[in-house]
Amino acid sequence: MKPHVLQIEAFGPYADPVEIGFDALSQEGLFLIHGTTGAGKTFLLDALCFALYGEVSGDRSIKALRSDHADPAAVPRVCLEF
Repeated sequence: MKPHVLQIEAFGPYADPVEIGFDALSQEGLFLIHGTTGAGKTFLLDALCFALYGEVSGDRSIKALRSDHADPAAVPRVCLEF
């Protein structure tokens, strides 16, 4: 399985819709997810796991995945094309 596109909204630190195109990132074979503490690196991996299995690894609950920064009316969403 190879991920192509991950879309996230109101999930973790991602309040607004975000789309990550893995095809462009993986043209060289490998890529690195990096950033400062709290930037959302782990939530990207959580989003991938949630899209595939409906749950995340570790101690996070489903309620803890909703973004505190999103509009209260925003519906948390994760969509993965692979």
